Amino acid sequence: MKLSNHVEIVAEAGVNHNGELATALALVAAALEVGADVVKFQLYQTERLLVPDHPDFQMLKGLELTLKDFEELAWKCRVSVVSWRPDLEFLVSVFHTEAVAWAEKLRVIGERTLRPSLRRLKIPSGELTNLPLIQAVAEAGFPVIISTGMARLSEVEAAIESFEAHRTPGAYIDALLHCTSEYPADPAHANLRAMETLRRAFGYPVGLSDHTPGWEVAVAAVALGAVMVEKHLTLDSNQEGPDHKSSLMPAEFTQMVKMIRNIERALGDGRKRPSPAEGAMAQRSRKKLVAAVPIPKGVVITEEMVTRLRAEGGLHANTVG
Repeated sequence: MKLSNHVEIVAEAGVNHNGELATALALVAAALEVGADVVKFQLYQTERLLVPDHPDFQMLKGLELTLKDFEELAWKCRVSVVSWRPDLEFLVSVFHTEAVAWAEKLRVIGERTLRPSLRRLKIPSGELTNLPLIQAVAEAGFPVIISTGMARLSEVEAAIESFEAHRTPGAYIDALLHCTSEYPADPAHANLRAMETLRRAFGYPVGLSDHTPGWEVAVAAVALGAVMVEKHLTLDSNQEGPDHKSSLMPAEFTQMVKMIRNIERALGDGRKRPSPAEGAMAQRSRKKLVAAVPIPKGVVITEEMVTRLRAEGGLHANTVG
């Protein structure tokens, strides 16, 4: 990840643009403003995603953006809206092998800058078992983030093995994201301890793709070791669409970012030692050896002559001999 203890925060714009480029561009600006590290969209062509008589076909067709739209979004992420912020990383989830070829075109946008616009790809939970797609991502040399909603460990293992068997230089697994694929998800189904199960089983950094209402679960995931948190961002949670109800408004997202940044600072390095501020407090609050009775000069001091009280100076309370 980017920095020690730095949790990557992904603003999942997804299809919350409702198929409108202007709204998608506004979501990029909002993601930057709320303090996200990454903004993510869904790269697909409906005809390559599901059959025409699928109940979601018309909905997803109406939420589809063109490749030209994605090129504009990728470039928007290269031009920082706020001068004091670094560029916002552009990320897409891919849903079929053709989308990987489109992603390769997006990767070269902004070559004259210090880094490409699209550096990583996301395998969404629904495509975890789509091994040809995973192979295509690996062969294209993309680092990948893999979501594991709806999956058993054996399915995650198969996806990882497929990726590792086909990866070319530049391709590696950046993170495994635990996920509960409900929209919105009941916090009782979040099962955050599964992040540690994934980490122990496969050895990769782990994070959370969160669909629960609010931000408490996302913040809790950071305390449990998440290196990445993905959360849906919307400009209007009352809009019609599959994800708006499980998304945060910009003001709410900003609060979540602040909480996560406080938690990552609080995690520390794990070494048990006094903090810099505790030195003065120890001097004031820990007991010292002090005289319990007047002690004449030259007398051998015995235990009965001293007591332990807080004092500005004096010997440590456990001093012996």
